[in-house]
Amino acid sequence: MGAGPLLFTRPCEVAHVCRTGLVGKPACGVRAMGCFESGAKVTAMQRRILLQLLLSGATAFGARMRLQAQPVTLAPMDVARLSLLSDVVLPQEIGNAARAQVVDRFLTWIREYRPNAETDHGYGFPRLRRTLASPAAKYAAQLEALEAAAKAGGRPFAETAPEERRALIESAITAAKVERLPARPDGGHVATDLMAFFFHSIEANDLCYRTRIGRDTCRSLAGSENRPSAHATAAAGPMPANHRSLITDHRSPIADGARDANL
Repeated sequence: MGAGPLLFTRPCEVAHVCRTGLVGKPACGVRAMGCFESGAKVTAMQRRILLQLLLSGATAFGARMRLQAQPVTLAPMDVARLSLLSDVVLPQEIGNAARAQVVDRFLTWIREYRPNAETDHGYGFPRLRRTLASPAAKYAAQLEALEAAAKAGGRPFAETAPEERRALIESAITAAKVERLPARPDGGHVATDLMAFFFHSIEANDLCYRTRIGRDTCRSLAGSENRPSAHATAAAGPMPANHRSLITDHRSPIADGARDANL
């Protein structure tokens, strides 16, 4: 076949080439330029379709990532229920003010939590990990379930006696099949997540040993030869504002992998 333009005897041969891409014996007659023009149009159309698919996929992915990045917040009614719940699951000896402070910090942790964020891997655990979806996404339904269970007994959750409230919470934890406190809030149940948030904190550690150990805090060498001071427990007031008490006071909620390396 020569290097010149393709020539065909009859128009049907042109149509055959357009349909199949097969070139028959060249002869004088019909110039087959229409095939090349049609092929160029098809290629351009395919390119546009591919670009449209890529753009739509990128848009959908961006929207999904923005949705995941939106912080989870609790409605005021659920915050009130969480405060009532804290009166049952947190130690009575720390007092009302300290329990309220724990709830506030727990709510701050919820707001600052970011899913799919890279976490620290910790010593001896080089595997990089990312945070899961916010556990707080389940809390509203769990708190509403407590409210419904209380109303089934004849009164709202806020009006139940402490022992009734404790029984409702214990039943909810049993139904959620939570058998131990997680290393960090995981959405198993809002009650056990609040307990985990507090009992894995620096303040809870100090309370346990009745000594201001200040675990995980960076202390200077000055005075390091002295024993830690006694812990002033009780319901005398709120936790000291200058004491880095909870995990999230000195660690990002998305970067505490050293503590959670066993998960």
